[in-house]
Amino acid sequence: MIWNKDIFKEMVKVAIRSPSVHNVQPWKVRYTETGFQLFQSIKRRLHVGDPKLHDNDVSLGAFLELCRMHLKTSGLQFSVTSNNAEKYLDYVSRFNLTISECEPETDRLYSYINQRRSYRGLFDFDSSFDSNLLASINIDHLKIKWMTGPVETKKWAKLYDHASSEINQIPGYFKELTDWIRFNKNDPKYFEDGLNAEALSLNNTDALFGKILFRVSVFKTLAALKMDKFLITEAPQILSSQGIIAIYVDKNLTSLEMGACFARFWLELTSRGLYGCPLSALVDFTHTKDILNSLKPSNDTICLNVLRFGKVSDESKIYHSPRLDVSRVII
Repeated sequence: MIWNKDIFKEMVKVAIRSPSVHNVQPWKVRYTETGFQLFQSIKRRLHVGDPKLHDNDVSLGAFLELCRMHLKTSGLQFSVTSNNAEKYLDYVSRFNLTISECEPETDRLYSYINQRRSYRGLFDFDSSFDSNLLASINIDHLKIKWMTGPVETKKWAKLYDHASSEINQIPGYFKELTDWIRFNKNDPKYFEDGLNAEALSLNNTDALFGKILFRVSVFKTLAALKMDKFLITEAPQILSSQGIIAIYVDKNLTSLEMGACFARFWLELTSRGLYGCPLSALVDFTHTKDILNSLKPSNDTICLNVLRFGKVSDESKIYHSPRLDVSRVII
């Protein structure tokens, strides 16, 4: 098949469903006659939470993996080269993608792209859960360690709340986090990006209280009174989980390659009827990061992320996270 703008637009339409840190969707793309360019949006980055752009580039890697999966169905593939030459007011060029023809092939995970969702509500615990569902996951350069059962989930719920509380004390972090949370449907960005009330599994009352309590001034007061954990706790959600999964990847991979691994892993979960929710604070906080490193399968791996996972019997409760329109992604 010949590369053209229609194929390009269809590719972007699929790829925008990829996961990104805090759902900031840092990607911008431009069509070229030989392929496309991938840009990083300067306004869509976390200056405090991700100063080295690692999570940003992992997100770009997930985006490119979905691009690759879609193009392969049309008999197209691409090669990647770095390009930091072009800088604009709102975005900077990061990679050039050169398109070539290949044998058409549909990735076995392709059909799960639109089904994959992050679920931040309470899972339905399944006492008959078979851990072989996880043991059968096989992705190059990626290994997982799962911790299941009430003892483990209680342990990690406590660790996560502590890690989250500590990280939110970093100057500017909480403000940056709340900049990407949408409690009010009147917010013009409510259906575009970040985490809105539906994505956070909040009802109207919870969203109203969230809008009031998730203010920097209120949080600082609660933190001073050692009450901030009551606001940010995710213990009930973690305790409802089937378990916790730590994701390890080869440390010599590029961030783009790590992002591809992460995207494929989440699709593997989806293909098994499971939903996940990132617990990234466990990787960002030094104490919990050390614990995760002590569990790593080999010295040549690093912990990329941690997810709580489980099943949801009523799928109507699961909301597709907001996404920018394709026209906002294409330059």
